[in-house]
Amino acid sequence: MIRDRVQKEKVLRYVISKDWFPQLEVDVSTHVTIGDKVLNITDIDVMASIPDDFCGYRTLLFDCKTGQRASPISRALWQKGLMARVGADRGICILGKTAIEADHRYTAAQLGINLVSEAEFDDFAGATSSRYKEGLGALANINVWDQFYSIGSVFKTLIPAITFSKSRYWMAENEAEACRKTLMLLLELRLELDPDKREHVAVVGDLSALFMHSLAIIVSKIFSQYLQPKQRDDLSNALLYLLYGGRDSYQMRNILRQKMLAAKGIEKVDTVLSLPEWDVFVQTVRQTLDSPVELNRTPLIIREIAWSLLAGIGDREFAKRLSSRFPQGARFAVLGVDYICKAAQLPPEFKTILTTELMAIQRPK
Repeated sequence: MIRDRVQKEKVLRYVISKDWFPQLEVDVSTHVTIGDKVLNITDIDVMASIPDDFCGYRTLLFDCKTGQRASPISRALWQKGLMARVGADRGICILGKTAIEADHRYTAAQLGINLVSEAEFDDFAGATSSRYKEGLGALANINVWDQFYSIGSVFKTLIPAITFSKSRYWMAENEAEACRKTLMLLLELRLELDPDKREHVAVVGDLSALFMHSLAIIVSKIFSQYLQPKQRDDLSNALLYLLYGGRDSYQMRNILRQKMLAAKGIEKVDTVLSLPEWDVFVQTVRQTLDSPVELNRTPLIIREIAWSLLAGIGDREFAKRLSSRFPQGARFAVLGVDYICKAAQLPPEFKTILTTELMAIQRPK
């Protein structure tokens, strides 16, 4: 059960009203694991990925504290350390206290953190988001997040997917690792996934949203360095080097892969190290380069559809509004789901369900 529900639901509403990509209750682990298992050191109440025209996303952390005893500046100092751990740009700390010392607010602001009392938050949100009080979609409903996080209690084989969504994805060293691991997880789970179960469809939708989140950052880097490569091979090579840590790292990994395959008796290997369905992936990226700024809205659209399906919500008005505001982002959602389902060798029904939903929210040209 999600704690501090009132505060967190208000924060979710605020994040969604800004068209940011939300993640609730992120488990934060150590940078390097040297023990027998991954150690979670703390958690983030709500994290928002804010679309950015130049770097894909910036990160904003929300800390929710309902108790009266918490020291505002102590929370700010703690949050500053957490921001450093996950590379966040700013933080907002919501406190149960009704009175916050002016010096505490000022010092926290110098650290890139806004201190806001629980009583002040509605005013803060209303002043900084014109859509805060509008009707929003399934992602703004904290009960649906509860549903998603409880999937593992019913479907034990899907626990890795829930854990990945809450922690492992966000603890990846960079977007390339996050992208590879998301696809790898889907490949590992493909035999456990049943398109007749809405919880399974929601998991595929969630992982698709995370995949497109990491891809949006990769595409922003490709666009910054190359704009829109004219030659297919130039784009392919740029993507390979970004996904595998640079030219030297990629070449070394590829050599090791060839040797490992040869050791298994596969003497002639014509393929090189790459993601599955590489040609489709390159073509997908080529199309997203037409509008990299809208690509960073694609994860929100996919996850909104996944949450709606999970909750059995028939109303798609919010998803339609997103599609209307970001038509290219909605189009890329269809391309992304198509690639992911093909690359992960998922039952074709997953693609049919998700793409049908995504096509239905788009206005005909």
